[in-house]
Amino acid sequence: MNAGKSKITAIELFRFDEVLSEQRSHERNGFCGLLLIAAADGSCGYLEFELPCRCLRGDLVQWAAVFQRIKGLTLTEGMAYIRLQQQVWGIDRTQLIETVLLKLNRCERWKGCDRAYLFDHSQAYVSF
Repeated sequence: MNAGKSKITAIELFRFDEVLSEQRSHERNGFCGLLLIAAADGSCGYLEFELPCRCLRGDLVQWAAVFQRIKGLTLTEGMAYIRLQQQVWGIDRTQLIETVLLKLNRCERWKGCDRAYLFDHSQAYVSF
């Protein structure tokens, strides 16, 4: 990704249902999901994650709403914004979004499972 030109165009967050979580999870007191970020140049960063339930205060939409602020920013601008917010967001949220943005920088393209399967096995979905 050309950090100076290509802007973040989409952010998607899936919270896996019990079936998919059991396949992916090692911890029973957490929640699992997938965060995807796409840029105008076609690159896409993604990360499957597992976080303790204590990290999710409120519902997934409230938890993920902070991510919408980076939509429309370049990678460089997005990373700078995240660093400004890290104390408010907490370490788990900050590390998750930073990791996905770093993968976006490497122009990694998502080669995940079928999207229909993913939607069928998600308890919640958020898109910005």
